[in-house]
Amino acid sequence: MIPRRDIRIFNSSLMREFLSYIFEKNRGSDTSFFKNSLGDYFNNHNIFLLGRGRQALHLAIDSVDYNAGDEIIIPNYYLKALISLLKSKGLEVVFCDINEKTLSNDLDDTLNKINNNTKFIILSHMFGVCQDIEKFIKKAKEKKKDIIIIEDCAHRLWL
Repeated sequence: MIPRRDIRIFNSSLMREFLSYIFEKNRGSDTSFFKNSLGDYFNNHNIFLLGRGRQALHLAIDSVDYNAGDEIIIPNYYLKALISLLKSKGLEVVFCDINEKTLSNDLDDTLNKINNNTKFIILSHMFGVCQDIEKFIKKAKEKKKDIIIIEDCAHRLWL
């Protein structure tokens, strides 16, 4: 995860490499330099480059054990294609309200929706506005220790 408040990344060689890769006309080119740059930045070279955010979500969900019927709490404006993906995995989608200041999951409404069947929460950052993720995770884990929170930053990087 790219630290949300670390703007050094925007002036780094990593960002230049990332933008070069994204805007290069031939995206089939060698991505090893970009992948290695990411690994160096995060001090971890277990990097997967994926073509779409939904592929990342698919990989994140499938990387943990869950059962059909487990619930996933998502913001009520979430992308329809991702809702279909979650349902195709047998997850029960539970919508939460959004906070008008953060444009992300409303903490109180999300906490009220956590129950014994809740396995995941997707916490989405829209339009470059970030939720206080540390507080959110702390409160959610107080309610249910084994809950998995997936932070969706797809709309975060560009602003």
